[in-house]
Amino acid sequence: MTTAWITLAITLPAAASWPMMGYDSQHTGRYPVAGEIVTPGLAWQMDLSAREYLLTATQEAGEEHWKLQEPSALQSLSSEARRAWGLSAPQLDVVGHGNLVDPPNAPGARWGKFLPCVAGFQRLSWTTTWGEDAHFQMHSFENGMDKPHLVWDLSFEGAMYSPLVVVVDLDSDGNQEAVLSTWHGVIAYDLLTGQEKYKCMYRQIHARQYGFLGAYTDLSGRVYLIVVGDFAGHIGALSVRDGELRNLWYHRFDPQSEQGIDRRFTINTIGPDPMGDFDGDGHGEVLMNVFDENDDARWHLIAYDLETGEHRLDLPDVYLHGHADLDGDGRNELLTQYCPGRPVGTNRHQSSQGGSGLRYGELSHFQP
Repeated sequence: MTTAWITLAITLPAAASWPMMGYDSQHTGRYPVAGEIVTPGLAWQMDLSAREYLLTATQEAGEEHWKLQEPSALQSLSSEARRAWGLSAPQLDVVGHGNLVDPPNAPGARWGKFLPCVAGFQRLSWTTTWGEDAHFQMHSFENGMDKPHLVWDLSFEGAMYSPLVVVVDLDSDGNQEAVLSTWHGVIAYDLLTGQEKYKCMYRQIHARQYGFLGAYTDLSGRVYLIVVGDFAGHIGALSVRDGELRNLWYHRFDPQSEQGIDRRFTINTIGPDPMGDFDGDGHGEVLMNVFDENDDARWHLIAYDLETGEHRLDLPDVYLHGHADLDGDGRNELLTQYCPGRPVGTNRHQSSQGGSGLRYGELSHFQP
């Protein structure tokens, strides 16, 4: 790849400032200064092409040894290593004969012991997760991996795109449901029969569900569903109340965009295991990183109350990477990064003590 710089003989009016991201409050990105190109010419060029190398480090007798190798020297991971790193599905006793095998794949496959009286494991899957005439199905394999038994089959009219599925006892009746997040809402099916039990269609705009679907059960046994769209930005919570699946709260990002995907100025990202009782008050929260929602060109770590959607925490210039119980006290600490600008990967903060930009603390220790 070669990058060339071109000299331009131009006539510019008086210099104009660039006061904010996107130039103005509407983020038009339009600069009022115009130039007149007269005679463009090549001033100089530089070859920016690159090669990939493998850098390995080993330690022997307390000394580190570094070695630069061609990428061909990198050996492929074994099947065992790929499973250990979570890069491939774990082996399962699919048939129920005590033999662990690689489970047969299918679009959107999710495995579990869904049918307690049937040998082996069962699979939830789709005939397609991107296109027309999609079918949501459960198969069992008690007769052999090459003889799958269709337990139930649900067909959908129109197109289905990247459906998200969780399995949870949504109404605390002792029976699990297969919960499906779609473009416009959530549908819950009886896991044993495939019969529809609950349906809540609450998004007519900002409809796309691509992002995250999760379930959280609080100390009282109440189950919350969290739906997050990070393409068409939105977040909301649902729960079964008085025999109905209800939308408890729903928040849209970039409300000026009808579809939620065009003219987006915010960014909303969700991390691993984003739900929990992070402040120890017995009520759940969901954590999210949000950029520029207040037109401030800043990241905010926000904790939404699962019941009300209220902000339990709003930390500017903070980006969440995850959480873990680092000190063994039974409560997770938030692993955060000081991030004063949009590019997360290039904002690395050095503290006065020489530490890295990754910080941690319990949610209750942070001050809003």
